Amino acid sequence: MKTETKWIILGIITSECKTGYDIKNLIDASFSHFWKMSYGQIYPALKTLVEDGYATQSVIKADGTPERKEYTITTAGKKKLKEWLTTPVNETVVMRNELLVKLFFGLEMQREQALAHLDKQEQMLSEKLEVYHTIEENIQTHNDSEFWLYTLNYGKEIAQAELRWCQKTKESIQCKSE
Repeated sequence: MKTETKWIILGIITSECKTGYDIKNLIDASFSHFWKMSYGQIYPALKTLVEDGYATQSVIKADGTPERKEYTITTAGKKKLKEWLTTPVNETVVMRNELLVKLFFGLEMQREQALAHLDKQEQMLSEKLEVYHTIEENIQTHNDSEFWLYTLNYGKEIAQAELRWCQKTKESIQCKSE
């Protein structure tokens, strides 16, 4: 069963996130580091989940505030989520990396420019690691943190490996410049 936005959202509504707004906030805070999603994907997926009977929608009205639509997973939704979660992952990540494309054509640029690209990448990776450390501090006490930390640790390991790669690549470029 292919990973689709609706299965991810179905999993998210098993947590404390019940509105489209809450779902988007969780995605921006956590998922965006490994899976991008926009409001334009979230709301149609929620609608489909309700239409397919995997979730229900309740309209919550409170005095002085706009009404909110809250979503809850159904029994059929829990069954479908378990089915998706137990389906093997049969592909590895195909990444799009502009830095690698530019380095592939490195003979067409000055070595200083390649080094500048790598310096910028190191800076962005260091900033990403800082964000990951902040996320880690913020989720330590959450009930669901065990498996969230596994995904976070993956991101940290990848960022650290990329940093090491940047450093080794810069050293190699500099040695060949001499």
